[in-house]
Amino acid sequence: MDLYIQIYVFIIGLIFGSFFNVCILRPFSNETLTRPKTSKCPKCGHPLAWYDNIPVLSYIILRAKCRYCKAPISWQYPLVELITGVLFLCAYLKFGFTWQCLGMLIAISYFIIMSGTDFIEQRVCDQHSYAFILIGVLYGIYNGFVTGFHYDSILGLFAGATVMEILAWSCYPFVKKRAFGLGDTLIAAGIGAFLGWRGILTTIVLAILIQVLWAFPALIVKYAKNKKYSEILTMFVFIFIVVSFCIIRDLGVFDSSVWLYLTYVLLIFSYSYKVCIELLNSAKLEGGGLYLPFGPALFFGALIIIFFNEPITALLKQVDWLYGIL
Repeated sequence: MDLYIQIYVFIIGLIFGSFFNVCILRPFSNETLTRPKTSKCPKCGHPLAWYDNIPVLSYIILRAKCRYCKAPISWQYPLVELITGVLFLCAYLKFGFTWQCLGMLIAISYFIIMSGTDFIEQRVCDQHSYAFILIGVLYGIYNGFVTGFHYDSILGLFAGATVMEILAWSCYPFVKKRAFGLGDTLIAAGIGAFLGWRGILTTIVLAILIQVLWAFPALIVKYAKNKKYSEILTMFVFIFIVVSFCIIRDLGVFDSSVWLYLTYVLLIFSYSYKVCIELLNSAKLEGGGLYLPFGPALFFGALIIIFFNEPITALLKQVDWLYGIL
């Protein structure tokens, strides 16, 4: 019986994923969720029949081409549907049929929709952001009565917005503009409302790591194309310094050598500054700036906290100074 429920939840996720594609594409195309009433081919404009809108299956049956004009169908449609189905099923397996599961399903829904608009349009819809924050606060208030932490949601909202604004303005003295858009601040505020202040702080740390892992290979390729080999060397030296610092710290060498510890700290700070300056200057290279939206990284970090909070907490406990903050 439980297997049938899991299949049912997965199918419901696929159906919602099909609807989320509409939510992703229509806000910036002068259309609404109700007009036009039926979906249409973005190439030829022909209205689609119901059997052309079956999640995933229609994409496979039509061989990724429009039935009417044979134009290619974007892989976005089945990908969003599959991701939604899998995440809905994971939420059910994690929380069961509970109010917490409903709250997480709503949060996940906004994660998918807002990540989609951030990827495709490189901006976030204000209506989505404010609704996300409002529902997060309402969920946080309910969760506060259950857990006894009545102000955790409000603290999380302000913690997310404050930390993101500090990070956003940190590069202003160098490039005279924000590092992140206001949309990312609103996203962090909404995640904080859902997950509380500890949850959003850990999410931001994870999001930064995800963004670095995502951006590093793309940046190396860009530097190589522009023959900026010294910048590539700087990146790898910085990684070597950080990794060696962690290894030596675990071996306890710093306990008997304060000067070595201070030397490493100085090297890390100086190279961090140098890497940041080179990242900012990369926008001047041939091919323009390297745009990598930060919103999806925040959402991915939040998903890690939602589904793997216990092992992540256990891992952070091994980093004393970081766990003390979080």
